[in-house]
Amino acid sequence: EDIKISKLYLFTLALALATASDAVEILCIGFIMTALNDGISSYQKELLTSAVFIGMLFGGLLFGYLSDIFGRKPCLLTSLVLNVIGGIFSSVVPNIPLLIVCRAISGLGIGGSIPIVFSLGAEVFPSNRRGQLLSLIASFWMIGAIYSAVTAWVML
Repeated sequence: EDIKISKLYLFTLALALATASDAVEILCIGFIMTALNDGISSYQKELLTSAVFIGMLFGGLLFGYLSDIFGRKPCLLTSLVLNVIGGIFSSVVPNIPLLIVCRAISGLGIGGSIPIVFSLGAEVFPSNRRGQLLSLIASFWMIGAIYSAVTAWVML
């Protein structure tokens, strides 16, 4: 039974870290925008800020549908990979239009992972622990926010 409990906590931690990474990906652009004062128009700032949310809209719709067909775990992993790909390419693209595209790709992943994380948790967690563990997962959003702020403070 101890193995069962430890697997449950590892699974919870994995879902919580996915939530934290989503928070970092959403919040980092606010910090980055403060460093992008030169060479970026107001229109580009608006697109850059909204790209992740537009991606989230379509990611939530797409992955919500796909997770009912192919299962939560594969769709969660796919959405997290999209988030990582968008984030990595965001760090190396040479211009603002490509950065906007990469942020939208990250948004697709974020929009897919957020609902799947909580749906998967609600389906897997035992009923006597479900509320507690889902709340723990949700609290990792703040851990991601704090990580994002501290990293920006150190790097920018």
